[in-house]
Amino acid sequence: MLINVWATRCSSRTNPTLAQPPVGTRSITGWQWNFDDNLGSTDLSTGSIPAGTQDGRTVGTYENPGHIFKNPGSYGVRLTLVTSDNCTATLVHAPIKVGPIPVADYSVLKTCDEDNTEFTSSTGLDPAELVTYAWDFGDASSGSGNTSAIAKPNHLYTGVASYSVGLTLTTDLNCTNSIVKTVSILPYVKNFPYIETFESPTHGWVADGTVTDNSGVTSKNSWNLLTSQAASHPIRAGGRSKLLGNSYQRCYRCLLL
Repeated sequence: MLINVWATRCSSRTNPTLAQPPVGTRSITGWQWNFDDNLGSTDLSTGSIPAGTQDGRTVGTYENPGHIFKNPGSYGVRLTLVTSDNCTATLVHAPIKVGPIPVADYSVLKTCDEDNTEFTSSTGLDPAELVTYAWDFGDASSGSGNTSAIAKPNHLYTGVASYSVGLTLTTDLNCTNSIVKTVSILPYVKNFPYIETFESPTHGWVADGTVTDNSGVTSKNSWNLLTSQAASHPIRAGGRSKLLGNSYQRCYRCLLL
């Protein structure tokens, strides 16, 4: 008796597992499943599977159940059938591989205008797991360059703005996960001294967090150089501040509360 596998084989997701063939003129009157993951066997029954069966991990019907495997691994799923003339048969399928779900995330370097912005993905998986990458840099005006299918792509943005950058990871077992984060491309400060009153809109600067002073107050703005030796310089609301630089073009980030 052949058992066909049509699983979505990802841990922590419902896996419709096995379908049964016809048995001639006899009818099947009971199905019992053991998914080889230390939860024991279901009842030998028909119809809908009761809620909470196998810690709530088995759902659907006894004829066509879905099962959520808690962990990745290889599982020898066992099916026991009973027919209308009280014949029984037990079948153990060849081990079914259940894979992990990737944890999509990425880091970003070089977020200044005219930079080739660098993205590095992370999957949360063992390097041996096969993964495909689908990037959307949120920069539609860049045309075909708005997407990438490699782990560590670069992208030259078309201008100063905030972009919604998406990454979708998919394994060889079709387990998938996605993330979308905002990436802000910042203007360069090219003329020094640079003076800003902060009494009108953002002037191209991007809100990027909060700063707390020594007294625990978080009601101030600050400048923050994007270099390792940088320090934060509090600016009084409505006040006037000067940021001095040198002959090199540097990108500065403004943190607004």
